[in-house]
Amino acid sequence: MRASTHFLLALEIYERLLQRFPDHPQMLNSVVVPLVMLGQLGDPARLTQAFSVLVTLESRGQLPPGRRELLEQLRSRLQDGP
Repeated sequence: MRASTHFLLALEIYERLLQRFPDHPQMLNSVVVPLVMLGQLGDPARLTQAFSVLVTLESRGQLPPGRRELLEQLRSRLQDGP
């Protein structure tokens, strides 16, 4: 099985969990990893989704300290383009 398949499966699980717990910061934080990995594997729209989740967490004061650097990297990458 390809790596992208595993990340798609993980994303599907997290998205189902988010349907049940849409405002849970841990669920929102968890969905970022498969989104970023899928983005790096060739689906750039997933990077935009990951960025949006991180911005949401930041605006709520729920962004984990370890995710701040990723937020800034995605911000820079999305501003600079592919």
